[in-house]
Amino acid sequence: MIKALLFFFISFQLQAGEVQIIAKLIPGGTIELESDKLLGQLIYNKTTYYARKLFIDVRTLKSGIELRDQHLHKYLINNGSPVIYFEDVKIDRKTLKGQGFLKINDVKKLIRFNVQKKKKYFFTTFNINKVDFKLPIASYMGITSVDPNLKLNIKIFPKDLSKEENL
Repeated sequence: MIKALLFFFISFQLQAGEVQIIAKLIPGGTIELESDKLLGQLIYNKTTYYARKLFIDVRTLKSGIELRDQHLHKYLINNGSPVIYFEDVKIDRKTLKGQGFLKINDVKKLIRFNVQKKKKYFFTTFNINKVDFKLPIASYMGITSVDPNLKLNIKIFPKDLSKEENL
């Protein structure tokens, strides 16, 4: 039975993954947070890519300004977990359409997205509304006009994408 399961499912350990969160400021400008510490495992069979859990510690997200980073980390944790999870991620290998549950601040929401498969990585981008995750109104140095929609860009770098072609 175990051999049969191994035959039908092959996994990629993530070598590295990257996350970028972009917040628009009103009337103009952006704040960009980035981290290359996305962790998890991607499994696939003939029809589906699947990740039970991808995750990132918010304290690894950096904007380039240390004091702002400290405020943003506190803001994202907001009495919840310091980890952002993307759970039960399923991507159709043919259409590259996917869905998964994004969990921020201990609030879980279904997200649907499209994936671009590049030579060495997978890429997706989607918007979320911070109100859906019960995040408070953000302010930094007197700026409180932050668009409630945040853009997330995610890259997943499997260790060996070439193995997949053998299926």
